[in-house]
Amino acid sequence: EAVADAHTAFRGGRAMLRAGLARLPGSEGGADAVIEALYPRLLEHYRTGLCRETRLYPGVEAALDRLAAEDWILAVCTNKPIALAEALLAELGIAPRFRATLGADSLPVRKPDPQHLFETIARAGGRPEGAVLIGDTETDRETARRAGLPRSRPGRRRGGRACPASSWASGPRARASRGLPPRPCLPATTTCPAFWKP
Repeated sequence: EAVADAHTAFRGGRAMLRAGLARLPGSEGGADAVIEALYPRLLEHYRTGLCRETRLYPGVEAALDRLAAEDWILAVCTNKPIALAEALLAELGIAPRFRATLGADSLPVRKPDPQHLFETIARAGGRPEGAVLIGDTETDRETARRAGLPRSRPGRRRGGRACPASSWASGPRARASRGLPPRPCLPATTTCPAFWKP
């Protein structure tokens, strides 16, 4: 069930609670009220062990260096609560690389609502017409579709482990039209970076 659990984790804390409660003997799954009651406790548990098992995938820092050298502006649009997202980026030592970070509770809306992404871009001083979204979940794909932006989907090996290089869903024409490098390499992360050239 490890692969299925990894996919569940990408859907967020409430999805993990629902899946966990469904495994209890005699349970048919958690009621929404039970999940909402447990959710703050889950977040607190996550906060206390924020970087206990979390590491950057191989190649992330080199990819960020490459993007910065090519004058890309980077920001993070994530459905993590903003306090946890900022703490995680700081613990990983990459917070200064991002000009803006917006979390699930930064706005009245969140991904896949495109306004979450558009506001992240705006707060970082970017513009949507030059932006690309990097994300490895269905939510990221739907966000990019609704926003009308190309999306990079990091590649994966069997078992849900990330590959070092991205596979780009937008195709070479979209990459060329936006000035993207031909073979960008930004592995999967648990957040969703958007980046663009000024």
